[in-house]
Amino acid sequence: MSDELGFSMMRLFNRLYRSAWAVVAMMLIGAVAGWLLHQVMPARYEATASITTSIDYSRTGILTDLEEDQSIVAIGDLIRSASVMDQVLQRADARAVDIMGAGMDRVLFLDRVGYRWVLRARLDDPNRAHDLVNLWAAVAIERLNEAQSHAEAAAALERQQALILDCLEQVPAANPAAPLCADLSRADLQGRLAELGRQLQAERQASSGLYPAMLVSLDQPAEVSSHPTRYAGGEMVLAGAVLGFILAVIALESGAFDRLKKLIARDR
Repeated sequence: MSDELGFSMMRLFNRLYRSAWAVVAMMLIGAVAGWLLHQVMPARYEATASITTSIDYSRTGILTDLEEDQSIVAIGDLIRSASVMDQVLQRADARAVDIMGAGMDRVLFLDRVGYRWVLRARLDDPNRAHDLVNLWAAVAIERLNEAQSHAEAAAALERQQALILDCLEQVPAANPAAPLCADLSRADLQGRLAELGRQLQAERQASSGLYPAMLVSLDQPAEVSSHPTRYAGGEMVLAGAVLGFILAVIALESGAFDRLKKLIARDR
């Protein structure tokens, strides 16, 4: 339990026990210091907007929990994607919303609550926070609708592919005679199938992984907040208490508490 410098955990525990009052006092002082520091930090205002997702089960059929979760996560990924954030920055500059100084990750936050995505903006001005989060929500809805249209196009291409594959199964190699493919040779069908495959790949990429049966809506635009919000108060109080404990351990090991006791006894 001891090292070459004579450090002993048991001795430290005994000292902590004998000087419990001093340790508790140091921790209380640290906690109060953390609370005071939290109080003097600049107030920030939070504005929130909510985007709700839903699934048209009449089109998708029964989905597993994993499939549902993946579809909702894909929407969140798109809301927070680089393309959306770049658009927010460009339009924010045009609307004189200065957020570059604080950094996007310190200003904009995205949280999932069930089937909803909650967009948050935290700034020192309530009007700027309101404008910014509503701008983000508007850009996100535009991008989601665009991706949804590509997902619909991909679904249509998949249906065309299925029809052509069915044609190829029906059409004899040398004499196409099926009504659906009567005017097309096997080579024509295979060429069309290859072209559909290229188009399908492009549409899937543009859909950003969204299902064609996913529905999104902005059900809660932001309102201007009239009350500032301070964050991380509990964490700062805890950090102060921990720092106080560490300082108490250092004081015990250095003999500072023992010297303080002797000075107090001498004054008496």
